[in-house]
Amino acid sequence: MMPRMRTLAHRCLECVTKRRGIVSLRSTTLAFHQEIFTYQVGCYRQAIVNALQRENGTIMTAVLSPRVVYVVKQLELAVRARLDQICREYGVTTAQYTALSVVRVRPGISSAQLAVRSFITPQSAHQTVSELERAGLIDRLPDESNRRILRIHLTAKGLLLLESCDGAVDELERQMFEGMHDNERSQLQSLLSRCIRNLSV
Repeated sequence: MMPRMRTLAHRCLECVTKRRGIVSLRSTTLAFHQEIFTYQVGCYRQAIVNALQRENGTIMTAVLSPRVVYVVKQLELAVRARLDQICREYGVTTAQYTALSVVRVRPGISSAQLAVRSFITPQSAHQTVSELERAGLIDRLPDESNRRILRIHLTAKGLLLLESCDGAVDELERQMFEGMHDNERSQLQSLLSRCIRNLSV
């Protein structure tokens, strides 16, 4: 590694260790070193620009910003952890809650369509649907025009469970959007939806 590149890597390391409050690297975990690598990748281009702008070679003072994909991943992990906790309290998994939520919005959906809408594989969707049916949270009825296709509907028990979870999930969203105006929240949702569409092409 060239001296300048090695210096940039060390500075990225310093940024993360200071942010995490770590004094010694001997006690760090594999997850920490993975974070270092991700942080370096996210900040690499900006670090190079900052370093080249300083002719005297002094330490960078600009705050390095991670890539957007890194921030999105952090948000996903934080939301998933909270959803897992909420769902456990009501006796379902996050995958099952997601499936129930999709069925509520799209009654009569098939297992194949549910897999796409729930971001899971067809095999996982089949397992989730079977578990929900055994729990009495959904019913599956043959399609009128093609009886090989089973249409999924919520039962009264399934709807009641969803409504019970709604309050906790609403509170999660309220906390996540704290400090944002309604128009900022709408704009964020619109931008994220556009990103999803762009990657789905």
